[in-house]
Amino acid sequence: MSAFIVSPRTMARVVQGFVDHAAAGARDVSPDSDGFVPSGDFRAAPGAPAIVAPRAGETEGQYRARLWAALYRMNRAAVRARYGSLRDMMPPDWRTPAPDGGSTLGQRFKSAACLSYQCTEGNVPDSRLFAALAWLEGRIGIALAWRDPDVKSAGWGD
Repeated sequence: MSAFIVSPRTMARVVQGFVDHAAAGARDVSPDSDGFVPSGDFRAAPGAPAIVAPRAGETEGQYRARLWAALYRMNRAAVRARYGSLRDMMPPDWRTPAPDGGSTLGQRFKSAACLSYQCTEGNVPDSRLFAALAWLEGRIGIALAWRDPDVKSAGWGD
């Protein structure tokens, strides 16, 4: 097993995933939804883990910056637990949140899975933030499943 610091682009996709799924009404993942519908209301989503929920009065930019920093701290803690040092491991631009760049839902899922795997060292998997990352993977996975033609055509209760 190994661990590494994820790229700013990977981290931006994970942060976007939290924006999409932890902000109230930000996106609709119901069975009848064909996609995600912005609500324009930036607050905690029902069921979102408190550690990744937007704080009262927090702007989306502040929320993104806070998550960016917290997720990189978690990633660093896992790498430090594995190797004991971060020397030459941090990308030069890790301190500045990067834009998502319009990634797909599937790409956000894989980026979240990548970060999750890189954070499985030491006691990091016991943290609330790691649990929130697992929650995000599940939310995105459900959203992807609802888009699958086989799922869409399957009968209810059959």
